[in-house]
Amino acid sequence: MANYQYTSDILDDVLFRSGERTDGASDFEAAALRYINRAYQAVWMGGTEFDPTINDIWWWLKREGVIRFYGAETLGTATCIRDGTVLTTSVAPDLLDIDISTSTNIGWYIRLNNENTTYKISSYDPSGAPTTINIVGTTGDDGFKNTYTSVDYQLLRIDYPLESAAIKIIDPMFSPVSATPITATSVRDIGSIHHIGSGTPTKFAMLDETTVRFNKWFLELADEDTVKIQYNYLIRPDALTDSASEEPLIPLEYRRLLSDIALFWIFLDKNDDRANGVGKSAQALLKAMSRENRSRWANWEDYATIRPRRPGGKENEVLRTESGMIIG
Repeated sequence: MANYQYTSDILDDVLFRSGERTDGASDFEAAALRYINRAYQAVWMGGTEFDPTINDIWWWLKREGVIRFYGAETLGTATCIRDGTVLTTSVAPDLLDIDISTSTNIGWYIRLNNENTTYKISSYDPSGAPTTINIVGTTGDDGFKNTYTSVDYQLLRIDYPLESAAIKIIDPMFSPVSATPITATSVRDIGSIHHIGSGTPTKFAMLDETTVRFNKWFLELADEDTVKIQYNYLIRPDALTDSASEEPLIPLEYRRLLSDIALFWIFLDKNDDRANGVGKSAQALLKAMSRENRSRWANWEDYATIRPRRPGGKENEVLRTESGMIIG
């Protein structure tokens, strides 16, 4: 309990400071754990709920993710009927080993070479050739525009899932095949899927909290099946349990904040006039954590910079080679 390292330490501290038993017999134990989780959520969501002047992106929530960006595949030929939603192919597409047979939001699309239209795939049967591919929609305007037999087609992907625990992306994305960062934009700015062309993606948009759409799809990838696109995101922490081995993501030196906020709500339930003092203490600690957090973000580049020592220890003296040429 002294170090606030584990969730059980924090829970015992809340119960002890509120005058409750810590042996599991307290009527407030379930409420205390619930308030700890409420406090945890209030903090990792930015802290605004407990202090309106704070809305931070916490450095300790930052994680790195990777998206495997696929190139388009052309496999054999396809046959479709006008106004229909079912297409058969001469070769069973493996979609680069992705199993989409039961998914309804898979991010894969199909484009017939004879049509300037892109159709979203809703499901397909990979059991053999001919393979049946279903597109989104019903007959009519959402169906194939014409009847084709043995026409070349392409499978492509522009929608990709993020890490399941991602709250939001916090930086531009990066790709080894792109000279510039892939920046965020709106779905409206990317435009209709029917007008998305091939090339190196330069923008992405959030379709929902955990799905992104890119503004380009690769026509082909030389010597590779995929390109890895890197991104930084904030993770959604798991709910805390009464565990002697579980550690909240909050840095150890600030974890007592969860105890203070939970104790504040316990005191309110008990009509205890100590709630005001505990609440102010929690706000002060939250502000301190916010200041330290903003300092880290502001100086993040400096933390990763290697600065060579100047000759003679003089900070402003220029660097020279042995021949006297200025190099810095």
